[in-house]
Amino acid sequence: MTSARTAVVILAIWLLNPTVFWLASNLMPEVFGILFLVADLMLLRSAYLSGSRLIYGVSILFFVLAYGAKETNLFFMPGLVLYELLRKRFDRVVLITGAV
Repeated sequence: MTSARTAVVILAIWLLNPTVFWLASNLMPEVFGILFLVADLMLLRSAYLSGSRLIYGVSILFFVLAYGAKETNLFFMPGLVLYELLRKRFDRVVLITGAV
């Protein structure tokens, strides 16, 4: 849809906007929610590829941080639980539900 150069310019304009830095996080919780969700999905992918329970636990921690940033991010959690149930990884479902 666009080039990498255009995306970098748009990001720079957004970051150089002083309103972004002056608004409190209470007014813009989705910025932190998106940050934690993207970090979580990257960690979750890494945990699936490596099979590491430690990285999986850290990704669940990022889910909890995303929930703390904005409560409606909790609606992403059932998708992960259903995926783990389909893969028959019941020990990980216990980890997920224990975190919430």
